[in-house]
Amino acid sequence: MIDKTICIYNLYKDAVNVTKDLDTNAYKAFDKDNKEITIDMTVVEAEFTKQDYQNKRQKEYPSQAEQLDMQYWDQKNGTTTWKDTIAKVKSNYPKPS
Repeated sequence: MIDKTICIYNLYKDAVNVTKDLDTNAYKAFDKDNKEITIDMTVVEAEFTKQDYQNKRQKEYPSQAEQLDMQYWDQKNGTTTWKDTIAKVKSNYPKPS
């Protein structure tokens, strides 16, 4: 799952440690020398919003076992249940451009 911590690591390549204060929900990032890195949470929020479609898709996709079963029966019956299911999830939560 994509979360804001992952977004911070992706945005701030020098970050080796990211913490979140559970009382204030404030994030802090530190470099290899344990110096605090200034985080622009507006940028982090924007990146999280851009990537959150992945979280939504993950919640909606059937399990791998269910998908394999769908593929088996699609091949056996000449149906497209699996492709239709995956296409619907992708359509409901499109990747932002």
